[in-house]
Amino acid sequence: MQDIVWIDWESSCRRSRELCNYLQIEPIVLNSLLPGKLGLVELLFRTICVLFKTRPCVLAVASLRIALLAVLLKPIFRCSIIVDCHYSGIIPSPSIPAAFHTLYSFIYRHAYLVLVTNKPHADIVKSSGGKPFILQDRIPSPSFIDQVPDPPAKKQVVCICSYNIDEPVAEILNAAKLLQNTDISIYLTGDSRGKFFQNELPENVILTGYLSDEKYWQLLWESDLIVDLTKRDNCLVCGAYEAVAVGKPMLLSNSEAIQDYFTRGVVYTKNSGRDIAINIKKALDSADCLAYQVIELKSHLKLNWEPVGEIFKEEIKSICKLKKRLHQQKHPSISNI
Repeated sequence: MQDIVWIDWESSCRRSRELCNYLQIEPIVLNSLLPGKLGLVELLFRTICVLFKTRPCVLAVASLRIALLAVLLKPIFRCSIIVDCHYSGIIPSPSIPAAFHTLYSFIYRHAYLVLVTNKPHADIVKSSGGKPFILQDRIPSPSFIDQVPDPPAKKQVVCICSYNIDEPVAEILNAAKLLQNTDISIYLTGDSRGKFFQNELPENVILTGYLSDEKYWQLLWESDLIVDLTKRDNCLVCGAYEAVAVGKPMLLSNSEAIQDYFTRGVVYTKNSGRDIAINIKKALDSADCLAYQVIELKSHLKLNWEPVGEIFKEEIKSICKLKKRLHQQKHPSISNI
């Protein structure tokens, strides 16, 4: 029996990778080249094969699809399930039929722990009969970065985008139009192919496309300001943790959850084009002061995260010890091997 197995489908997000690094395990990332439902069937089959092979004491997942499979197979594998819930794992997308929302509560009730990033989300899990554990993202460790070149003539503002429905991309582009006659260049990360704005970009906007991890960190290191905006309440954006990791000033949405956690080195903004433009200039004008505050914030967040991370790690160790002891009681000959 393995202690803990972490399974992801298609990709492993930064939060998952950092948690796995902390737990000193390698996530198992399963991919399929088959289209649609065939690909889903392949992933289901391969996940079951992994579980038969590893027989983990604890199965950790960051996808509700895998979590549902794990819950249904729980009587067979008898592993404790930890579900790491991002925002959409707590607040369903409007595109998901209401009938499926009951599955969320079903998964929460049958999981050993449901990882969330804030108390409002913990309350939702608890009200559904689940056991929440509040654990914010661990500050990531950037890849090796080449020496940062001399500052360019224009200020570089990096807007972290994945073009999800919660991101005010149109408003960011409106802000860029208002800043066209300034010394500010605005970089939008992520795969923008086929998006609505492809042929209507302001001259000061650069689309980076998908970047390798190394090139992505390089871009963040070279930036003067990192922007990560969301229309969602109670959503702690990944880009803010990345900005803290590289010590860069931040422009973030003014939600209560973000203001409560990212308390220094930040300018907060409403998600309108005009407000975003005004606050980009405001943040750049005070960039040196904000950068100093980010260094303080990084130290503060790391100091506060470690004890909670240790509690989480000890929780996993306790589960594993108990399950192995029960397993040996059922199969006493194993202890003599």
